[in-house]
Formats: sequence, structure tokens, C-alpha cells
Amino acid sequence: MNNNIKGLILIIVGMLFIITQDVLIKYTIYDASLMQILVFRGGMGFLLLCLYLIYTKQPILFGTAHPYIAIFRGSTFFFGFTLFFISLSQITLAEATSLFFVSPFFITIYSYFILNIKIGLNRIFSIIVGFSGTLLIIKPEFNEINIYMLFPIIAAATYALSMTLAKKHQKKIIYFSKPFTFT
Repeated sequence: MNNNIKGLILIIVGMLFIITQDVLIKYTIYDASLMQILVFRGGMGFLLLCLYLIYTKQPILFGTAHPYIAIFRGSTFFFGFTLFFISLSQITLAEATSLFFVSPFFITIYSYFILNIKIGLNRIFSIIVGFSGTLLIIKPEFNEINIYMLFPIIAAATYALSMTLAKKHQKKIIYFSKPFTFT
């Protein structure tokens, strides 16, 4: 099978997992504590990743040349998605997801400051129009905006920061002398 087809299939499967996860969290947020949900989500993600790596016979490697950046990325990621899941208890899933779709705008902004990528006027205009469009899709009258609607936007900002830092430090990885593998 072509690598492009494999990639497309993996993206579709991944998006199905994310959609299913968001719907399940929306329905269980009232019955379980947020920490239970986060631990279960993290455990399932770790299990699925390990199963995938075992299936593809790839080693599981732990290590980084920048441990403080890795800890910062993990912390911001955790903080952002905690806020996103809190918002699911107060606003609709459609609103939270639509507000989270501003993450490409934050990635563009962070890319300018962190990765030193030049942004032209077209991109700046696109960021302004896209962000305004996202707000208009959610509440065109702006009279029902509450604090919980900011949480998915903060989650998008922390996600974008985490992904931008990952891009900046992607080639600077060192590994421990003996990689951890499942055999």
C-alpha cells in the first residue's frame, strides 16, 4: 500500500478517535471527575501508542536533548486540555470544537516569534479574518459569551505552543544508551 494512502487512513482513524473521545467526555463529565477522565485518556493514548509501535515493530525510545522544554510542553498541553474539558461541561461540543479551531492562527503567530518564519500581509489578513469568522460562527450577537468560551481558545494556544516547540526541537533528540523496546 502507498505511504500516502497509509497516512490518510491513519489520519482518518486518528480523527475518529478524537471525535469519539470528545463525545464520550461530553457525556461523562458530569459523572466522573476531570482527573479520572484525564488519567483514563492518557492511559488509553499510551496503550494505543504502545500497541501501534509493537505492531509496526518500532522501538519505544525515551529521551530528549531539552528536558525542560519537554516538561514545559507537557505541562502546557495538560493545562490547555484540562481547560478544554472543563469548557465541555458548560458549553456545547460544537462551540468548544469550533473555538479550538483557532489553533492554526496561534501556530502562525508562534512560528513568527519562535521559528523566525516570515509572515506576509496575506497571512496576517487571513489570521484576522479567520479568528473573526470563528467568533461569528459561535455567537454573532456577542451577548452570550462567557468565561468558558475562552477555555478552548486557551487550549488552542497551548496546543499551538506545544507543537511549535516540538517543531523547533525535532532534530535535536538524543537517546539513552539502551533503547526501551517491547519484544
